[in-house]
Amino acid sequence: MNKPEVIIIHHSATKDGTTKDFNAIKRYHVENLGWRDIGYNWVIERVNGVATVIQGRSENISGAHTKGMNDKSIGICVVGNYDKDNVSTDMYNELVDLIADIRSRYGDLPLKQHSDYANKTCPGLNFPFNQIVKDTNSSKCPQWKEDAVQWALREGVIDSYHDPLEPLDIGAYLEIERKKSSRKKEFGGYYG
Repeated sequence: MNKPEVIIIHHSATKDGTTKDFNAIKRYHVENLGWRDIGYNWVIERVNGVATVIQGRSENISGAHTKGMNDKSIGICVVGNYDKDNVSTDMYNELVDLIADIRSRYGDLPLKQHSDYANKTCPGLNFPFNQIVKDTNSSKCPQWKEDAVQWALREGVIDSYHDPLEPLDIGAYLEIERKKSSRKKEFGGYYG
């Protein structure tokens, strides 16, 4: 049974062909590796020239894509070799949409690369992972959180940028509240 806590991004490290690469990957996983199904929960590839999302293993079944994480993750393979090539705009957009869809069902699962768990370059040296993280989180972060981080930087409560989507430790929170309270008294109620 799979209980997703994270989304892990992979590449196939193969050239996206004109045939349905999903079938070739599945055949390799089943016939060569002896697995019961394709290892990924989702595959994004070109089918007849169109970027397409194809479901692999059901999300409620443990995958076979990242050792040690298969029973607590959703694995997405973007077909292509992103050590050599760049992700096309349409493949990129399909990935962003798929991540949004998964998060609509499981909450704001963090994104990880296969290379976070294995000594590999996967999903590839040219894969725009940081941009994917930014683009998939930008609509999730309320402006007030970003404003709070900027205020804390200006006031010296924190000394480096803090991702507003990450929890703040209790000490930083209490310091923010203390400073806001003292500014409120100092400026007659205004502390923005």
